[in-house]
Amino acid sequence: MAKRLHLDYNIRVKEPRRVAQPPPEPVLIFDGDCGFCRFWLARWRHRTGDRVEYVPFQDDDVARRFPEIPRQSCARAVQLVDSDGLVYEAAEAVFRLLAKSGTGSSPILLRCYEHVPGVAAVTEAAYRVVADHRPLAAGVSTLLWGRVTEPSTYATASWVFRRLLGVVYLIAFWSLGT
Repeated sequence: MAKRLHLDYNIRVKEPRRVAQPPPEPVLIFDGDCGFCRFWLARWRHRTGDRVEYVPFQDDDVARRFPEIPRQSCARAVQLVDSDGLVYEAAEAVFRLLAKSGTGSSPILLRCYEHVPGVAAVTEAAYRVVADHRPLAAGVSTLLWGRVTEPSTYATASWVFRRLLGVVYLIAFWSLGT
């Protein structure tokens, strides 16, 4: 089975899929019934803003807009339809989506996926494992990140740090005064 996945990946890289009617902005098609997908898409929305449209594949509009993308492919993995008409799926779609956010190390991750030998195969295999065990992955995500989808602001840590720094200064000046 791993060999079949590898062959499918090689075919996808050599001959990317295209849609006849490219959208004006990238569209990420996901499984709207999957709690794991909904959680991570909510987090990614904070990073991409309105630069990417998110649509569940169960939406009737998806089949009308993108008839070239089989429904089975959408059920198996996320699909990113880029504004140039190219369609990416699974881990590659995620890396390309995050690169569009323009924040952090996301563009570097995409470059590693494209140019570092073995990264694409490993991340695609990891994606397949997560996709095959979505309820477990959702539970692990909730355990590690909680139910909050907003990115961390470190507001509480900043508040505590400033107060503790103030206490340190108070003690320092108090010791100078005595």
